[in-house]
Amino acid sequence: MEAQVKPEGHRPVYWRVEGSLVNLRAVRPLGFFAWNAQTFAERWARLAGLALPTLARPLLYVASRRAATRALHTVLRGVSKDRLDLLGEEYFNYVLKPRLRRRGIEKLQALMESGGNVVLVGQGLDHVMRPLANYLGVEQFLSNQLEFQEGLATGRLLSPVIPPRGILARLTGRKADGRVSEESLCRELRIEGGPQGLGAAAIPAKRSIPAPKHPVVLFNGRRSVPQLSVRETLAGKHILLIGVTGFIGKVWLVHLLTDLPEIGRIYLLIRRQGPNSGAQRFEKIVAGSPAAALGDCGYPFPPASAGQTSTQIVRSSTRL
Repeated sequence: MEAQVKPEGHRPVYWRVEGSLVNLRAVRPLGFFAWNAQTFAERWARLAGLALPTLARPLLYVASRRAATRALHTVLRGVSKDRLDLLGEEYFNYVLKPRLRRRGIEKLQALMESGGNVVLVGQGLDHVMRPLANYLGVEQFLSNQLEFQEGLATGRLLSPVIPPRGILARLTGRKADGRVSEESLCRELRIEGGPQGLGAAAIPAKRSIPAPKHPVVLFNGRRSVPQLSVRETLAGKHILLIGVTGFIGKVWLVHLLTDLPEIGRIYLLIRRQGPNSGAQRFEKIVAGSPAAALGDCGYPFPPASAGQTSTQIVRSSTRL
């Protein structure tokens, strides 16, 4: 499978990761992803789901290496893309990076310094291969990719599927030089179109951030607001304030009464607590908190009637 291919201009040189740079296996990254699931139940469900295809892998491997590879990756169904990216970075930094082979890296760097346009080829997922390519300074790579729908993995691998190397290649293919010819790679990956189809399947190492389909805020370009005044907007308005018993709520209430005297009425939603009604709780807050000294703001307390103050207490029996 290995061939002495010399770079010619900008013609890509394909470099097999397994055997030359690191011993990248198929099951270990998937086990790492399953172990680091978001919940305890999800962890053991995914590990149990990984055990079955792992046990059946030798039989599937004899029948079809591609089928065995596809069966293994079904365990990642339902995992979000951003989580796989994060776990892939962690797997590379904590597992793969300490095990990189120095001789293989030196050979690769010498090839890149001579002008070779290197494309890494590995059986791992792109979530693991991308950090490896960025670490080595390689701009493109070939790897397995999961299909995603609405940001969640379907468990299906996209074409081309990169299967593990054969048993003979594992025994003999441990040289530092991992270059492979385009012809043998096209045959192994069953890529139509020859070198052009192989180049079209390459993945850029630089992560692309998709633009949002819909903006968060829709602005009308024809309408312009010359001035936005909070004071004018809240003048004469009635506000329901929830959480006034907390520190931020007390401070915000004082600022409303001192800085926005044009406000209409502020309704305070205060839940009864034991024998203390909402009004009694509010009275204790005003008496014991310097931040809520409403008497210093020019507003009488307690709010006996609507004509005396801008605040009114609303009793609540519901926990929010």
